[in-house]
Amino acid sequence: MTVQEVKCQQCNKKCPQEQLASDIAKGRMYVTNELLQCQKELEQYKALGPVEELKNQKHNLSVAYKIIDDYSKIGTVEELKEAKEKQIPKKPTEINEIAYGKFYRIDFMCPSCDTSNIENPYKPNFCKHCGQKLDWKEGGTSD
Repeated sequence: MTVQEVKCQQCNKKCPQEQLASDIAKGRMYVTNELLQCQKELEQYKALGPVEELKNQKHNLSVAYKIIDDYSKIGTVEELKEAKEKQIPKKPTEINEIAYGKFYRIDFMCPSCDTSNIENPYKPNFCKHCGQKLDWKEGGTSD
């Protein structure tokens, strides 16, 4: 059985008809695979929903990111917890008494940052170094 040769349109050479038929079949298979891939992608897009719905989801996502950004400007969760803890009054620790003739002064230390220049006569509500709220009730000393 002889194989009839025909002129190939791709390479412009004489190719066996079987080879040409095989190439055509491969091309069809390639096109079929491409169509299947496009069909799968189209189904995925359809599964996402209508275009208007996607636009709404995009808008909602951008609003959510803006809200997160606004919250991050006031601090991290850890920073906010720390700030909240500092609002709970703590008793300063007495560190020394200094006498000035008839008068005396008691120095205290902040219970949070251990800063030791809190003077009793002034009894500030907050430590000027770390912001810890101070409790001066019952003599102002810690237990």
